[in-house]
Amino acid sequence: MGLQKLWALPVMVLVLSASGSVADSSRVAADPDTPAAGDPGVPGAVLVLDEAGVPLRINAASVTTGTNHTCGLTPAGRAYCWGAGEDGQLGNGSTSDRTTPMAVSGKEKYTMISAGGAHTCAVTDKGAAYCWGKGDAGQLGNGSTEGSTKPVKVSGDHVFVEISAGENHTCALTDAGAAYCWGSGQNGKLGNGSNRQALEPTPVAGDHVFSTISAGGYHTCAVANDGVAFCWGTASYGRLGAGEGVTTNQSTPVEVALVKNFVSISAGSSTTCGITDGDIAYCWGRNNGGQLGDGTQEDRWLPVRVTGGYRFTQIATAYRHTCAVTDNSKIYCWGLESWGRMGTGTIRNMDKPELEVTGNHQFESVAVATNHSCGVTLRGELYCWGRNHKGQLGIGSTVTSRSTPGLVGRRSAADD
Repeated sequence: MGLQKLWALPVMVLVLSASGSVADSSRVAADPDTPAAGDPGVPGAVLVLDEAGVPLRINAASVTTGTNHTCGLTPAGRAYCWGAGEDGQLGNGSTSDRTTPMAVSGKEKYTMISAGGAHTCAVTDKGAAYCWGKGDAGQLGNGSTEGSTKPVKVSGDHVFVEISAGENHTCALTDAGAAYCWGSGQNGKLGNGSNRQALEPTPVAGDHVFSTISAGGYHTCAVANDGVAFCWGTASYGRLGAGEGVTTNQSTPVEVALVKNFVSISAGSSTTCGITDGDIAYCWGRNNGGQLGDGTQEDRWLPVRVTGGYRFTQIATAYRHTCAVTDNSKIYCWGLESWGRMGTGTIRNMDKPELEVTGNHQFESVAVATNHSCGVTLRGELYCWGRNHKGQLGIGSTVTSRSTPGLVGRRSAADD
């Protein structure tokens, strides 16, 4: 939920050459964990193919996770989603769940995608925004409170370069760094000086020029071009990071205190985390599961450094857990363990980074939701772990959960 920059944004990519063949066939053949196209000899394999009949391969950047669904993009700009579909959040014209990736309807070419509570939004290569799924609070941005099982265009002629879907609101940045939000305005999380819902994009107050934005469950945060972070919305537990003097909800941006050199930020449910230009991770807000990573379970109204001495390139926080990628391509997760969402193979709560996600994978990016997590490796595979009751892990089954990473698009005997 929300976006986390690497520089990349939450996207999944399929590696295809211009001719429609796998871009690096030697890499596929050398991968014992990936079934080859047309290979019926892989026990329990569920082979997911794209429209050209090429095995689904993920290549760079990142993945995006909603509450109970997951999405990503191909290099040609095609969107795929899987998991819960009851509100149309998979964008394929149905309300059915999917246990493996399925193409989103339409012919739009997208450059980025973001999965929220029960809706999904994406930006096209021309800068237009489209959303689909639940629309009861106006989070689809098309002037309506009706939901849609297929992409609908967000109102206006804005040229967007980034988008972030929260629980029931959405925010986006234009090519000039202006922030717009729409959907539920509960507690001021649209940042426009009001608590009312907005059915179309409304500008965030102030003259800020932002480089990245993240819509959470009850608040929103963004980083300005000079590295200063701002948050707005619900203030409880300190999630706005402005100090104990800011205890009331804020309907316009307030400056995050102490740290002034952020390059990325992630707004979760009641926690916020960011990374500085020195690869240092800071978190603030609610800490009832140890999700701030400072070795305590005390709420923090100001940013505290994640302990352990790690250097991080990307961070993502959701409900009561946080995951981050280190500069040597390992993922560490911390917080309250539930459904295996830590990916360590052990049922253990951690209030600081201690155990890396299992499997010896070299990860490039990570995304987290309420009860599941996903990561993209440097080799281009996508793995997910945690709760799977809606098929959100994309492993071809609805096995209750996994406490270790499972390869998206493939079902193993352990998942039956």
